[in-house]
Amino acid sequence: MPQDMLDDLFIEGRVTAESTGLPVEGIKVTVREYGRYDYTNSEGFYSIYTDLADLVTLRFDDVDLEENGSFARKDTVLSAAGENFLNVNVALADN
Repeated sequence: MPQDMLDDLFIEGRVTAESTGLPVEGIKVTVREYGRYDYTNSEGFYSIYTDLADLVTLRFDDVDLEENGSFARKDTVLSAAGENFLNVNVALADN
């Protein structure tokens, strides 16, 4: 899907384990307001294009318990007013 940086918000970042600092693969990162999502890769990175908004809620959800153990779900509310790009790095606690 082609993206227009003037009309979209690009969010990227990295998910690590709070206990070890190591990247976590397989975490589902969702923009709750629009349902857009991505999964973290083997280095813990994700990226999502979504609609512009003043506030955006990202949900970090461990949906593959066999892949990487069990991490607690985390919701993060971000102020995105006037922004076209956000870099959001998160450390997840063990569940």
